[in-house]
Amino acid sequence: MKASCDSCSADITHNVHVRCAETQGSLQRLTCPDFDLCVPCFLTGKSVGPHRPTHAYRIISSHAFPIFTADWGADEELLLIEGAEMYGLGNWADMSEHVGGRTKEECEQHYEEIYLRGDEFPLPHIDTDFSDDQEAFSQRKKARLEELQRRPLGASPPPKPLASAPTCHEISGFMPGRLEFETEYENEAETLVKDMEFGKVYAFGGELQPSAEMVEEERRVQAGEPEPVVEEKEEEEKVPSPKKEKKDGGEEEEEEEVGVTPDEPEADLELKLSVLEMFNERYDKRMAAKEVIFDRGLMNYKTISANERKRTKEERDLITRTKVFARVQTAEDAEVFVDGLLYELALRKRIAELQEYRRMGVTTIAEGEKYDHQKSSRSTKTSYRDSILSTHTSYIPRHRPTSSLKPRPTTSALTLSTSSSLHLLTPLEQTLCSTLRILPKPYLYLKETLLREWSRSGGRMGAEEARRAHLAVPPPRRPRERDSVSEDRRREVGSNML
Repeated sequence: MKASCDSCSADITHNVHVRCAETQGSLQRLTCPDFDLCVPCFLTGKSVGPHRPTHAYRIISSHAFPIFTADWGADEELLLIEGAEMYGLGNWADMSEHVGGRTKEECEQHYEEIYLRGDEFPLPHIDTDFSDDQEAFSQRKKARLEELQRRPLGASPPPKPLASAPTCHEISGFMPGRLEFETEYENEAETLVKDMEFGKVYAFGGELQPSAEMVEEERRVQAGEPEPVVEEKEEEEKVPSPKKEKKDGGEEEEEEEVGVTPDEPEADLELKLSVLEMFNERYDKRMAAKEVIFDRGLMNYKTISANERKRTKEERDLITRTKVFARVQTAEDAEVFVDGLLYELALRKRIAELQEYRRMGVTTIAEGEKYDHQKSSRSTKTSYRDSILSTHTSYIPRHRPTSSLKPRPTTSALTLSTSSSLHLLTPLEQTLCSTLRILPKPYLYLKETLLREWSRSGGRMGAEEARRAHLAVPPPRRPRERDSVSEDRRREVGSNML
């Protein structure tokens, strides 16, 4: 644990310092609990709070000497074990911060090699003699700490949440302190083994395990304790009454049944091992899914969303289609794969633009930029016009409900037998005028106008050009259908009167 001087606040974790040991009262309570002073402040007789220079004290050394390996000191070993007790075994990041001067990879590797994979597990091997390497160890430790201080800090890590709860992260249900989710992948996997119990197993090396009597005897021999003497009771006291014997015998049988672990049948052992294999398969799937999530940084939801908003719709669709390959690729391979596809998409888009320039006769970059600007302005005007037209066409007056609108009745063909200019039309033109309900005179005027414009354009005129030409040249007088019909009717009535 890191220590600092209570007077000048200097870091004295790796230095020799003085701790107050003054006690008071019959219970021998410390007057200044956890009060430390550096050597210069102790020599000057500093008095801080209840501490006085006349108080008893004891020297605290840094324990800077190796005990298990040549590069780890006893103080670091104590801090490593203390960090494991405080933060939990496996939380190597917080444990490395607690030790100080060590990375999380070094802490994990050292703990596994010394405390888990040792020859005398669960105890570490302590027969190694490092008495001759004290000076070399101090120099190596000093050089390592100096190099650590010269190392650039880099980007500061994100602040840790106050609690490891599902509400302390931007991803709902994620607990950052435990790197777990509130609802895990294969969330019901533990239900297979949560109530599983084993009896005595003599396979897989179980017969080599010592019994409780052997362990107790070995402990007694190592401690040098004498063998316990069992006093023989008198025969009268040893043999109880028949009724009490039955009762006491029943109680003894119950105690034996409760205290002794039964043997595990071979069939039940095979079944339980199969269930454990099923659990391990489901747990491996869960860890593989977590590895994909953490390896690709998918927990940074806000950053990923901001990057996706900067992309076009085509790029987002392409990235979505390639996500199915992420499980069979590493993070670097997936990134290179997606970047290549995006580059190909950009090339295809650029080639299509250049081909459009060629069709439109654009030959330079400046002309291409001008063409794009005009094209965008035309598309803007077209979209605005379409929106206005759609608004007018979709408008229905309120005083005229939709149910009252009736389709326009179909009209019959117009009879042109009494028209004065009928003889100027061909039979095919008479049929056309009768079907379209156009009198011969308006039809002949329209025909003359269109033929004049067609000859003027050199025989190149479509339907749109014909419509514009007719509307651009207004006729001197366009007779109405009602006036023509009434004039023909008057002529017919006058001839009948004669």
